[in-house]
Amino acid sequence: MSRLPSAPLLEVIFELRWKILNQSDLAKSQYLHGDLYSILKTDYPFRESLAPPEVPAAVLVNKPVYRFRRAKDEYPLIQIGPGLLTLNTTDEEYFWGAYFESSTKLLNAFYNAYSSGKEIKVAPSLAYVDFFQTKSQEENIIQFINDNLAIKINQGFFKENRPPNNLNLGINYNIDFGSLSINLNTGKNSKQQSGLILQTKIIGKENNYTSDGILSWLKDAHEMCSRLFKNMTKGQLYETFKMDQL
Repeated sequence: MSRLPSAPLLEVIFELRWKILNQSDLAKSQYLHGDLYSILKTDYPFRESLAPPEVPAAVLVNKPVYRFRRAKDEYPLIQIGPGLLTLNTTDEEYFWGAYFESSTKLLNAFYNAYSSGKEIKVAPSLAYVDFFQTKSQEENIIQFINDNLAIKINQGFFKENRPPNNLNLGINYNIDFGSLSINLNTGKNSKQQSGLILQTKIIGKENNYTSDGILSWLKDAHEMCSRLFKNMTKGQLYETFKMDQL
């Protein structure tokens, strides 16, 4: 997704997951954050721990345990845990070219540190989280979706003058290179503004990938997410993203 002057983007998350099958895998993962930090500390010098030291490592499988940043509270950031590696960024820092370059550096570091450059069985994913502000908390969120997105929602089982106060809708598809999920939820952004949160996520098939194989997958996932976003918001809503905020 290219940078729009008033993009609704909240966060982009590129993630790798792999299975921790035994104590040996767990021990190997516990050294990963130190090995990665030694490679990436020039770009991400600020390091923080997210879990108390007394928590057993087995409880933290597929959860972030360490985080690397350029500086405190800044994005982009890297998260590492047993069986988990993510690269997160926000709208202000997101340009696809730069994000892809950061992903490439992270993957090269991971493959050098964890698998000595060999193939490793992982499941990659890419998620875009967007926020569409509604006019007020009383606005009918179903009407907002029907008017602005290429999705139509209708129900005839319940009659009520007031609009629904919450919405949670998920759509999932199997696609050629994994699975696609579209999730719509009512919620608030960091400014406590009410609106609709859209998550578009592609999860790749678990496979023995090389670093280049994952990067090829990432390009395909990005292109699909970009195309879906444009198709879903095409029309008046998408045009507002092209205008600078006053």
